[in-house]
Amino acid sequence: MADIVKQILAKPIQLADQVIKASGDTSSFRQECLEIKVKTEKLAGLLRQAARASGDLYERPTRRIIDDTEQVLDKALTLVFKCRANGLRRVFTIIPTAALRKTSQQLENSIGDVSWLLRVSTPANDRDDDYLGLPPIASNEPILCLIWEQIAILCSGSLEERSDAAASLVSLARDNDRYGKLIIEEGGVAPLLKLAKEGRMEAQENAARAIGLLGRDPECVEPIVNAGVCSVFAKILKEGHMKVQVVVAWAVSELAAHHPKCQDHFAQNNTIRLLVSHLAFETIQEHSKYVIASNKQAMSIHTVVMANSQSIDQTSSNRNEDDFQSTISHPTGNDKTSQMHNVVANTIAMKSNVPSKGNVQLQANNPEANHKNAKTNKNQVHQHNQQQQRHQVALTGTSIKGREFEDPATKAEMKAMSARALRHLCAGNITICHSITESRALLCFAVLLEKGPDEVQYNSAMALMEITAVSEQNAELRRSAFKPTAPAAKAVVDQFLRIINKADSELLIPSIISIGNLARTFRATETRIIGPLVQLLDDREPEVTSEAAIALSKFACTDNFLHVNHSKAIIDAGGAKHLIPSIYFGEQMGNFGNNEINFPLLKSKTSSTQFNCTTFMAARVIIALLLFLFCVSQASSGLRIDEEKKHHSEAFHVFSRGTDRNLMQDMVLRITKYFDTRAPALILAPAPTPAHSIDCGGLCKYRCSQHSRQNLCMRACGTCCVRCKCVPPGTSGNRERCGTCYTDMTTHHNKTKCP
Repeated sequence: MADIVKQILAKPIQLADQVIKASGDTSSFRQECLEIKVKTEKLAGLLRQAARASGDLYERPTRRIIDDTEQVLDKALTLVFKCRANGLRRVFTIIPTAALRKTSQQLENSIGDVSWLLRVSTPANDRDDDYLGLPPIASNEPILCLIWEQIAILCSGSLEERSDAAASLVSLARDNDRYGKLIIEEGGVAPLLKLAKEGRMEAQENAARAIGLLGRDPECVEPIVNAGVCSVFAKILKEGHMKVQVVVAWAVSELAAHHPKCQDHFAQNNTIRLLVSHLAFETIQEHSKYVIASNKQAMSIHTVVMANSQSIDQTSSNRNEDDFQSTISHPTGNDKTSQMHNVVANTIAMKSNVPSKGNVQLQANNPEANHKNAKTNKNQVHQHNQQQQRHQVALTGTSIKGREFEDPATKAEMKAMSARALRHLCAGNITICHSITESRALLCFAVLLEKGPDEVQYNSAMALMEITAVSEQNAELRRSAFKPTAPAAKAVVDQFLRIINKADSELLIPSIISIGNLARTFRATETRIIGPLVQLLDDREPEVTSEAAIALSKFACTDNFLHVNHSKAIIDAGGAKHLIPSIYFGEQMGNFGNNEINFPLLKSKTSSTQFNCTTFMAARVIIALLLFLFCVSQASSGLRIDEEKKHHSEAFHVFSRGTDRNLMQDMVLRITKYFDTRAPALILAPAPTPAHSIDCGGLCKYRCSQHSRQNLCMRACGTCCVRCKCVPPGTSGNRERCGTCYTDMTTHHNKTKCP
């Protein structure tokens, strides 16, 4: 870094020396050139000072400021050379006075920029208390200079100043996504990661939060990952303070959510195991599986206190040995043991106490040995529990130190953020889903779904939804993680059914989706799943009804080997009566309901199902036919209009003046003649002069807009003669003047001429 900065500063220093030397030998504008010389000498001194402190300079603003300074010095040197001209050369050289003033001002700005660069790059101990503010270069983009200043403080400031600078970057990244991109482009990720590793608790929180906010832009995640964020976050999750670990887990979830390609990078740094360990802390009692070992061997004060307290209370703990063995740590306390805790205890016991075939046979043949072995096993369990407690105390990593003494709110938030991070890390990733399901994470999710806080329950449900979505597409994962005999899978399904039966929680949608994803894992006798889903088809919320229909379609689709059995179960539960109305009246349910109803009604082999299908299809045909007839009748009635009651336009009378013929035939004939190029087209007759008027004898009931008297109308006027049947308006075949109209005559035998 120092060599790069020296190379950048070499040319500006050389240009400054040339300007100083040339300014002393000018023949014109000597006062202005002397002022330029003074400012250039000051600028050269600052540049040499920057070269001596090149190792501490912040590279990004250094390049920008030095490039601008080099351009200013180059212009100043050119201007000073012009001022040295004399004689005839001076006559032909144009030197505007404004150029000298502008160059002097630019040199002044360069002095301010370099001074600001030296100030922000100086270590905190050597920096004076005078605040110079933003540099003159900030007039173009103030936010950029503010970001430079904060990043420079992160590089060379004290711990307290670095924490404040990280908080400032958090505010900038939260306000605008563009500011986040500028922070990454200006090299702010590396000092933030350094602060996250070496800073105090508050500084680590600010740094991790800033990185999480920067990761909201998918384009920015890859540079953050390349900077080494995965290893830094893994170290914090292993040894950091729990409050810092909460923010780190949230940042991991943000990075994984906006850039799924970073999932494998976190998995390679053991992040999955660390998050599962935080999820299992005080949730299930299997610390040997989830404990985070530390390389530190020194005993802390907390460890010594815990060891002494356990040695003092060893006698009292022996009295409650049986209770201790049957108790499982619970996220909300150990006051009550529920069925879920029994499932967890039995699962752990099955995993840890599986006897070999030879031992089982020997014990069956020797009852006395069984009695002795029972006592021996009881003593071994007691010794194992004591060793486990000592093992927990012996591990002195800062992640374990004091975790049990954190406040409940921090513990709950840690579990919520761990579940959230696991949710986004396992989304669409088969390898990570295998890692999660092979651990006790499913049991943790089941326990937290039962008794955890609201946010923990929601993130756990969403994580399970992502895992089941991957298992739906991967048969191997589905068979290994969610086989019907697995206690963890049973516990998860039981919690989903409890939520679906309750049907008043925000966990309802994820639970329905998860059950639908697991449709292929249920046996034919597992009919308890169908009923609650069918009941949700009658829900008032369209989203719930839609997801329930999608879940049922996965049970009844042909890809499911047991689709016939599940279809019968859906019909027996009353699914048809809920789905048929949704086809006609549901806006969002139409497609799903139609697909769903086809499977149970058409694929089932029972006669009742076939009868219902036939009846349903016949009803659809009848309804469609009635709807068609109704539309035709409405169209016909709209065309047959009583001429004595309604006032129509000229165009309608042209096509409807033969009232004694069939309306449709007349319209077809007129349209055919109109489109036939060989036949004469219908041409509107020109309106005659107002002098030739006819008394219709009161047949024209509406006042003509072109005449003053109500009962007078013009022959073929097109607008006023709408009621006079003896004078058809607007045709070229009836242009002669009509005689006296007979008021008693209602029809004419000749349609083209008046008698």
